Amino acid sequence: SKRFGTMTTRAVVKVLGSGSFGDVYEVETREEPPRREAMTTITLSDAEGHPITSERVRLVAAYVLEAHVMLELGRHPNVVGIHAARRIDNHLCFFEDLVRGGKELRRAMGELTPAQAVVVALKIARGLEHMHSKGFVHWRVEPATVLVEPGVGAVK
Repeated sequence: SKRFGTMTTRAVVKVLGSGSFGDVYEVETREEPPRREAMTTITLSDAEGHPITSERVRLVAAYVLEAHVMLELGRHPNVVGIHAARRIDNHLCFFEDLVRGGKELRRAMGELTPAQAVVVALKIARGLEHMHSKGFVHWRVEPATVLVEPGVGAVK
């Protein structure tokens, strides 16, 4: 696993996955009481130290813009919140709400009862309502962009 040698405010707990932007980790803050967060990392250069490609720069720019929007939206139980963003070594790191045991809705749909599906739809609508009240529109609401906690706890 990757090490983030200069990260002093959080400790990596485990790898959650990899995506088009980079890797996602579960981290724990070193404050009292400790809090669990998701850390999305974007590598700024390849293993040989070459700068990232212009295509990757566009992806990074899109993610940075999304992080800015998340900060502007503030806290809401149905919108992923961002706690901090910083550069650590060769990575941009974004510290976000952790949806414990969360699955993409597209993977969880077959496990939901009709009543749970209604709860998920309502929570998605509440998150969108919050975004709209702040003047933002989510352009990609789809099962791959919604996280659902087991037993339909959090939906973000």
